[in-house]
Amino acid sequence: GMASQKLRQRSAGRPENVDTNGLDMLQFTALQSELNGGGAEASSTTGEPSATRYLLKIQPQPPRYPFVAKFFETKIFLVDQNDTMKVGTRLPVEVTLLYSNGDKVPDQSILETMGGPDIIISTQGMAQVKFRIREVSMKHENRKFCLRFACSKMDHNPFFHQLVTPVISDEMTVIRHKLTIRPGPQFPKVWYKDEGGRDKFISVDAVLTDQHNNIVTDREVPLRVVLTYEGDPDAEVKNQSILKLSNDTIPKVSRDGRVFLKVRIEEVSKNHQKQAFCVKIQPDTSYSPANNDIAMHVSPPITVKSKRNKRNRTRELKSAGEKKARPEPTLAASSVLGMSGPAAAAPFAADQIDSLRNNGDSALVLGMVRSWCSFVVDGMRTMEWQHVGFEVVEGGQINLHRPLYRCPGCWAYKDTLREPVHRPDCTLARALQGYRKCNIDEQLSRMVSAIKQDGKSNQSKPHVNISSTSTGVPSTITNSMKGSAFS
Repeated sequence: GMASQKLRQRSAGRPENVDTNGLDMLQFTALQSELNGGGAEASSTTGEPSATRYLLKIQPQPPRYPFVAKFFETKIFLVDQNDTMKVGTRLPVEVTLLYSNGDKVPDQSILETMGGPDIIISTQGMAQVKFRIREVSMKHENRKFCLRFACSKMDHNPFFHQLVTPVISDEMTVIRHKLTIRPGPQFPKVWYKDEGGRDKFISVDAVLTDQHNNIVTDREVPLRVVLTYEGDPDAEVKNQSILKLSNDTIPKVSRDGRVFLKVRIEEVSKNHQKQAFCVKIQPDTSYSPANNDIAMHVSPPITVKSKRNKRNRTRELKSAGEKKARPEPTLAASSVLGMSGPAAAAPFAADQIDSLRNNGDSALVLGMVRSWCSFVVDGMRTMEWQHVGFEVVEGGQINLHRPLYRCPGCWAYKDTLREPVHRPDCTLARALQGYRKCNIDEQLSRMVSAIKQDGKSNQSKPHVNISSTSTGVPSTITNSMKGSAFS
């Protein structure tokens, strides 16, 4: 009766020419929706949409930091509300470049689609597309971009467009260069902060690279070094003061495109819900806003612990080929035995000490002097720049990422960006520079060798006089040490 008459009236408006090579599935859904009275509108009895809805899906998402003018690849899928990919349909898709707040980028020509602007989801339910953006985000007031995909309205019933829900990609910051941390084989997965003393640091080496992974030179980049949690680069640790930089660390990419950082984490992961830490490096744009076209990078995760218990430590040392752990030398042991670090001599044996006391072994005496000098100079280097506070930025806020250091000899200051400069009359600086410029350690080593060689060639002499007039010491050595940088 009346229902049959209404059905015939609606059927009379059905398009006669259906493109069977086009949107068969969507056309069928749309026509059924029209016959049911209103397409995707809610049913008057159930409140649910009377038409089947479809969605566009992006997988994988575009990169967070795409390089300017470099193509990146993504895929667009057509799925239903159960996330099942729909096949058998050919669907034209249009793409729009947006800012992250949803505004349309005025100049859409900066977005390029490889192979032309037409994007078609094939009958397999997927479209594989490559895009590139021709301008960096810095040129757009550092605004982030997004891609919006929607069913194309062209050449099809606009009603089909209502059946496919559009999708917007994750945010992208288009960059020109990026920072890349290159962890070495010694980079720790687990780091024991209380083993080795407070002078123990983690080495974090990084480079500045372009889109071809080549190191970028002639671009100095001041850095901000931040402690984050694993899994989310934006999850910064609230108390950044637990991240320390060594006194000799300058957080800045030099003109050779490299930076070498030494960091220390002062709290264990257990106090942070057992989360591992990461070290994030990013350009400090407060110093140079022009570096906003550089992407940050995050180190591999580091689980920080206090120290291994004795049983575990012994087991690990044995597995590494050591029979037992050697305790760290104390200050007294270092000064007496000459153990001043990697370049120090080995401890003296008992017979060497007896030889020194009884016979006055000159080579042994000079060797001890050399070790003592090395130990003292290493200690002076650690005292050269002492941490005294942090920089205060605009508004009176303390910036914990910019520590300040001061020389106890001349009170010159050092920050994290500029090369440190002592005052000309600084005794500490002159002593260190003289030791280095005059190659004192090398000269003492040559003198020891000369004395030993002279002792072998002249066994009749009970011991050797090590004064500058001795024939056992070449005059070239003593002359080279006169009028040095110490004067």
